[in-house]
Parts: sequence; structure tokens; C-alpha cells
Amino acid sequence: GQELDRAESLADGGAGRINAGVQFSPCEIVYVTADAHYQDGFEAITDATITDSVNGIPAGTSVSSFTTVDAKIGYLPAEDIELSISVENLFNNQHFEFPLHQERSRTFYLGLRIYW
Repeated sequence: GQELDRAESLADGGAGRINAGVQFSPCEIVYVTADAHYQDGFEAITDATITDSVNGIPAGTSVSSFTTVDAKIGYLPAEDIELSISVENLFNNQHFEFPLHQERSRTFYLGLRIYW
């Protein structure tokens, strides 16, 4: 296949992205955050004359626009300790975010952070 510069072979530079988030603290030791992310759809290969694959990505491969929401609940039991639980992709079981339709599924995290 033809060789392209990596910047040319991946996402179309015209794709838009919007991120927004909020944090609420009902008291000093508990907080809740929510973050929303929107990504315009894009074509993985921007050169319409390429008919072969580039870097393993078939010509014309595209990713549809998507919106995700992530959430986190945190607890601060002491000044230097943070416990948290979070989820990415809260409202969608999965979405396609990358060329070749590699899925991003709902993911849960447990966190412990110690500051010193």
C-alpha cells in the first residue's frame, strides 16, 4: 500500500470536540463530578484517492459522532486520603471511538489516593 505521514492517515483535522464538566460538593468530605464529551464523526483516511490500506486502516474507514458521560463520587476521610468510584461511558454500553471500530466500553474504577 501507499505510505502516508501518520498525521495525514488518521483523524480529519476538521472534526469538532466539546468537553464540559461540573462538580458538586454537598459537604467538605464528599464530591460528585460529571463530565460530558462530544466528538464529531470523522474519516480515518482523508485522502480520497487512496484505495489501499494505510497503517492497517482501510481507506474510507470512518467513525460516527458520539457523546459520552463520565461520573465520579469521591470521599475524603482525612486531609491526605481520597477514596473514589467512577464510571466512564455511563449511558452507553459501548461506542466506536477509533478507526477499525475499536470499541470503548463502559468502564468502572475504584480509587485510593494518598497525598504526602
